[in-house]
Amino acid sequence: MTYYNEKRDFYRMQVDCEVSYSIKGQLTKHTGRGSDLSADGVQFITSQFIQPGTLLDLDVHPFLQTIQPLSAEAEVIRCDSNDKEFVVAVKMRNVS
Repeated sequence: MTYYNEKRDFYRMQVDCEVSYSIKGQLTKHTGRGSDLSADGVQFITSQFIQPGTLLDLDVHPFLQTIQPLSAEAEVIRCDSNDKEFVVAVKMRNVS
């Protein structure tokens, strides 16, 4: 029998949504495609590498009305390459 111990604090929900973001203090907006969402984080795919530790102003715009739009300040935790794009994981704070 195999046991799996979940180490995450919050359940992750698979989402398909648009994410727009700018690096804190910059005006240029970039876009990405959200892939999962939790109570304190978002993972999205984008064409831009973002250095872990970078602070972002983040907006999540769901395609479906079952998820409310949100805005947050977020810190990049991880940015991995998946061939042509980057998978970015952020921890959100100051969510509105």
